[in-house]
Amino acid sequence: MSVSDSATDGDDVLVGSAASGIMHGGKGNDTLDGASGNDNYVYARGDGNDLITDGYNDVGDRLTFTDINSSTVSLVRSGNDVTIVIAESAPGAGDGGSVRLKDALDDDHNRGVDQVVFADGTIWTRAGIRVMLLDQTATVGNDTITGFNVADTISGKAGNDTIDGAGGNDNYVYARGDGNDTLTEGYNDYGDRLTFTDIDSSAVSIVRNGNDVTVVIAESAPGAGDGGSVVLKDTLEDNAGRGIDQIVFADGTNWSRAQLRDILLTGTTADETLVGFSRDDTFHYARGGGDDTIIDGVNNGYNDQLVFSDINPDDVTLVGIGNDVKVVVAESTTGAGDGGSILLKDALANYYGQGIDKIVFADGTAWTRDDFRAAILGLGATAGDDTITGSNSPDTITGGRGNDTLNGVGGNDTYIYARGDGNDTVTDGSGNGINDRLVFTDIDPSMVSLVRIGSDVKVVIAESSPGAGDAGSIVLKDILGDFISQGVDKILFADGTVWTRPTIVGKLVDLLGTTGNDSINGTSATDIIRGAAGNDTLNGASGDDTYLYARGDGNDTVNEGFWDVNDRLVFTNINRSGVSLVRNGNDLTVVIAESAPGAGDGGSVLIKNTLDDNNSWGVEKVVFADGTAWTRADIRVALLDQAGTTGNDTIIGFNVADTLHGRAGNDTLNGAGGDDTYLYARGDGNDTVNEGFWDVNDRLVFTDINPSGVSLVRNGNDLTVVIAESAPGAGDGGSVLIKNTLDDNNSWGVEKVVFADGTTWTRADIRVALLNQADTAGNDTITGFNVADTLHGRAGNDTLNGAGGDDTYLYARGDGNDTVNEGFWDVNDRLVFTDINPSGVSLVRNGNDLTVVIAESAPGAGDGGSVLIKNTLDDNNSWGVEKVVFADGTTWTRADIRVALLDQAGTTGNDTITGFNVADRISGGGGNDTLTGGAGSDTFIFHTNFGSDKITDFVVGAGSQDVIQFGNDVFADFASVLAAATQVGADTVITHDAGNTLTLKNVALANLHQDDFQFIAA
Repeated sequence: MSVSDSATDGDDVLVGSAASGIMHGGKGNDTLDGASGNDNYVYARGDGNDLITDGYNDVGDRLTFTDINSSTVSLVRSGNDVTIVIAESAPGAGDGGSVRLKDALDDDHNRGVDQVVFADGTIWTRAGIRVMLLDQTATVGNDTITGFNVADTISGKAGNDTIDGAGGNDNYVYARGDGNDTLTEGYNDYGDRLTFTDIDSSAVSIVRNGNDVTVVIAESAPGAGDGGSVVLKDTLEDNAGRGIDQIVFADGTNWSRAQLRDILLTGTTADETLVGFSRDDTFHYARGGGDDTIIDGVNNGYNDQLVFSDINPDDVTLVGIGNDVKVVVAESTTGAGDGGSILLKDALANYYGQGIDKIVFADGTAWTRDDFRAAILGLGATAGDDTITGSNSPDTITGGRGNDTLNGVGGNDTYIYARGDGNDTVTDGSGNGINDRLVFTDIDPSMVSLVRIGSDVKVVIAESSPGAGDAGSIVLKDILGDFISQGVDKILFADGTVWTRPTIVGKLVDLLGTTGNDSINGTSATDIIRGAAGNDTLNGASGDDTYLYARGDGNDTVNEGFWDVNDRLVFTNINRSGVSLVRNGNDLTVVIAESAPGAGDGGSVLIKNTLDDNNSWGVEKVVFADGTAWTRADIRVALLDQAGTTGNDTIIGFNVADTLHGRAGNDTLNGAGGDDTYLYARGDGNDTVNEGFWDVNDRLVFTDINPSGVSLVRNGNDLTVVIAESAPGAGDGGSVLIKNTLDDNNSWGVEKVVFADGTTWTRADIRVALLNQADTAGNDTITGFNVADTLHGRAGNDTLNGAGGDDTYLYARGDGNDTVNEGFWDVNDRLVFTDINPSGVSLVRNGNDLTVVIAESAPGAGDGGSVLIKNTLDDNNSWGVEKVVFADGTTWTRADIRVALLDQAGTTGNDTITGFNVADRISGGGGNDTLTGGAGSDTFIFHTNFGSDKITDFVVGAGSQDVIQFGNDVFADFASVLAAATQVGADTVITHDAGNTLTLKNVALANLHQDDFQFIAA
């Protein structure tokens, strides 16, 4: 195949075919596209500035210079394009030029030209061109060099260069005197290396900056000036193969990433800060290593260790500094000067692997974190006034004699107190464990009393006998604050008695009711309120209040205002098993059963608005005598769980993330606000899910049903998931109707359906499945959704409606006669022909509708068809499709189609041509034509022998939107037009000769203006 015959001396666009061919653009600045096949592009001196695009998967495409040698060209790179610049044969000859080869530098799918062949027989391959471009980019200055997506060898030479190897396993070459370079290497390559051609490993040192490492090259001799450096970006992290994988020295030494990290974690004789990596690190320290600091961050491994090469346990002491541990190394002998220290940051924290996990000594002894903590806490207790701070793990802390301040920090801590231990203070912060304990080793409950101090409780210990002098106290900080995790949770006495928080709170009442029906109002402070017997109304006002209820206290009502976040109801002698829950909207009634039938000590507590998280109305926790605590969330879960019965239930969730399970029966489930989960198990009946808007992670979860056991039915934006029986006649089929779930608008319905085998269907997956099952071999009507859909009617005469969103309509040969109705406002709707090219179709217009007629693949094949696209020729509100895309990649825009329709409408006969509501260019060709431009600024074109035409809607005057273009062989200027124009009734008639006239309907001659006319080449 050759397309050279279509080339002119102008600027041509030549497109080849699927076969191998020869393309020669000739003179002018040409665009050549060989499409597929192994193509030969020919260029001769003087052929201008050409652009060559060649498709993928062909490996034998070449550019042939017929009379140009390699010595007369130079190369310019732009991304993956290369331009071959041809010098003039002699200064001023004017026969220079260029050829830009699109994508020729990228091996991906073999796009672009594979070889360049010169007149002297020289051949440049794709790889050879890449090498030349990299070589010419490297100068003695400061260069920026970017490699290709293949294995490159790159040298920046002298200067401070920035080099990015891009893809492939690249080799970066550095020689002494090459300056201070920076190397950036992308991900997913695992064989990148830095090669020192004349530098040994003994001549370098390394410096770390985050995940970057700088290799510092010392001078070959003092003052030689040939030192330098190479910054290796991201090379200390293994993530996706970023950075350099290996450093190769002139003496044959190789350093891997792991070896680099090991070097950076080994201390020297200087005082250093060593920072670990996101893995299990080993830090090394030897005697005489100075005063170092080791930092190992969160999630950086759980087996990090410090290894002493020549130091044993007897040589060190530990000092606790908050969550840090300082390991002090004694001198080997007095005055030896080889002592030192290592500060282990966060080694006591145990927070997500933060800090060092183990110290290993030269004699093999290993100390764990627990060993650090025990040793440091033991050192803290003296006969004086101590301040002892634990860690965020379970600690056992004994203050001993003196007035001590004890803080367990995190974990479930135990504080030990013996008679005579003085006046201690215990602080155990919020969120730091839920089983912190104060243990009295030799004190019983009868020997203590309690005093409230705000949110603190002071436990006062009486003397064992008058004058014994062994009295004392312990202030328990914040024990009345956050009732679950702040402060001590239990007091254990020597006789085995245990006081829980409710026990302690019950002994500290601020406001106590009577045996009647009381109305008690709290204060703005933190109140402890008990109504006692009778049906009481308790209002804590502001502050974090505690409401006490004991068996026999009647039917109480709690009104707790908003904004306080630690209000609680405490049952002093009632356990979880003795109550049930009743919901009324956002109110909760806790019903207390009688202790025994007929005991008459049952009752209830109505807590107003407590089920709504909004503004923290009601109480946040319900605490029972056995220490069980129910949060607001726990109560909501329990209410929803008990609401699902074997009958037909209506279950309404809360304005939080709920889990709803209707169980057997035909249930209606409404999750209300929050990201909700709806559970369905085989046999759960026919349920309906109403899920409101604005929540973006609602789910329907099938606990024991897989995708193969369901089918989908659509009704507008509602979806019914139909569950088949596990076996014929099993009777365990069912369904779930999910209201509005197919509409993305405001996130109604559920976003995901999750099956027992882990399969997850998103809203988008479900829409795709519904559209796929809607197309049959018959005449289908398929309606999409208000998102970007793909609709394929397949065989039959189908009607496709994409609804909202940027939709794609697929058509394959044999798909029949389809109709596309695409609504307005979407701007990227497409009709895609999967196996049909432009040469296989023709266009028919009917108003603003377009029919694309598909010819048979061969006469009598019977695989012709059509696609009628409603309203697609009208830009107004973006009705119809914006593009038609063919199998060979050709794309026709709406504008392209309008141009094609107008072009084909102008024939040698008598045509009636109507434009569109945009700026059209209309030529009637020969014959007596009637032309109507319609809305928009239209251009009417007339050349020799145009016939007797008329324009029905031409708008005249200065700055007119419509223009008439005459070939200059028809009229040369405006004056000649006026000379040929006459007024005929309401029309203006412009006469070129007897057979060629132009009538402008309803246009006054006097209104003609020079702006109405343009004069173009014949």
